Amino acid sequence: MPETMTALNLTAPLHLKDVTISPILNPDRKRELDEMVLFTDQIVGLSII
Repeated sequence: MPETMTALNLTAPLHLKDVTISPILNPDRKRELDEMVLFTDQIVGLSII
């Protein structure tokens, strides 16, 4: 890792609003939620569009 970057291990819930979930195995079966809570220690991949 470059010296200009710092690695952090933070754990806290993320409260997301207007969420669309797109499964990797079947991206056509999207699910929309008004809100969702994710815990950062359980996140494997996340895209913000």
